[in-house]
Amino acid sequence: MLTELGYPASAAPWVEPWHEERGGTPHPEEQARAFQAMLGALGKSRALRGFFVWKYESDPAARDGAGYLPKEKPAEAVIRSYLARNQ
Repeated sequence: MLTELGYPASAAPWVEPWHEERGGTPHPEEQARAFQAMLGALGKSRALRGFFVWKYESDPAARDGAGYLPKEKPAEAVIRSYLARNQ
């Protein structure tokens, strides 16, 4: 089980995925690209049985433009697509 999988919606988040700039310019397409690459690699693993998305808020009103939350961003569609293919 992978316990933390997440990328901020910033420029090139795969370089320093731990670095979050909430006040920066949002790059949601870059966040989606990072999830696509990681989930593509994880999908090939026979050992991995699941993952938790880092910073997926339980508050339905939560919004986070440049941060980790993939809600209502292209990354959410990437995650949903992966889950649909791998159930």
